[in-house]
Amino acid sequence: GLYLSDDENDKTKWQFFDESLTLESNGYLLIWCDNEDNPSSSDLHTNFKLNASGESLFLIDIDGVTIIDEITFGEQEPDISFGRSLNNEDYWSFMNPTPGSSNIDLRVDFSKNIPDNYVLHQNFPNPFNASTRIRYDLPMKSIVNITIHDMMGKRVRNYNLLTQEPGKKEIIWNGDNNQGKNISAGIYLYSIEAGKFKQTRKMVLLK
Repeated sequence: GLYLSDDENDKTKWQFFDESLTLESNGYLLIWCDNEDNPSSSDLHTNFKLNASGESLFLIDIDGVTIIDEITFGEQEPDISFGRSLNNEDYWSFMNPTPGSSNIDLRVDFSKNIPDNYVLHQNFPNPFNASTRIRYDLPMKSIVNITIHDMMGKRVRNYNLLTQEPGKKEIIWNGDNNQGKNISAGIYLYSIEAGKFKQTRKMVLLK
């Protein structure tokens, strides 16, 4: 009865028809997101296709509203999968091998997981009207601060993330200020400071 979707605004895009399905401990289910969905068959093919250049995927509760889990991935590399580094952890890593093993049996390919350079990526989606993801790469352990300003230079939101381990990171901004109130539509600047590294990008908030 759970749903999968690549569109946060259309959460009931594809549904598991076998409501009696139960996965045992350390089990897994392989689903093909290849736009070859056939409700009359038992094949686990979705009616949407993931984009190799990167997008988001959502697992939705049977109520068709509540997001149980989600992942946003960038451009894909052949033969390298993307999954949880350990069960119950809140971050994702590049994995080797690809599906065929449960989470705890996957091995992290650290050559892919740890970036070579500091990078502040363009937020996704952009423009956005509800929430957006800000991704950044840390090649080494760093004290990280992310700040969002309006075009007049006024600080709207800041994230003091303290010391973080190297890897590919992200935060989600919901278009609110430091007081938790929604802000007006417009163009905003987001900046990162990580050690001596500094970078700024623009993003657009729509209403």
